[in-house]
Amino acid sequence: MFRATLEEQGEQVVVKLEGSLTGDFVGEVEGMWNQLQEHRSKDKPLVIDLAALTFANAAGKALLVRMYQSGAQLMGKGPLTRGLVESIVETASSARH
Repeated sequence: MFRATLEEQGEQVVVKLEGSLTGDFVGEVEGMWNQLQEHRSKDKPLVIDLAALTFANAAGKALLVRMYQSGAQLMGKGPLTRGLVESIVETASSARH
């Protein structure tokens, strides 16, 4: 099971991802993200809440890297999601060099 929700929280836009980011869900999240990029006010930060994400396959991780590289903030709680965030930041940093 997977769910992605979008909400404005004060001065930021939050995308909450829950469950496993795999298969067709990667494309759905990418579509949501592309629409956000087109229609979101650039002065509102985009936060990707990974606290309830249980798994991301290679395609899901690659999407999260692209989101991070475009300026999205990644937020995770607990060892699993914090480890995922660290991995994404490292991947994005290596790609810049």
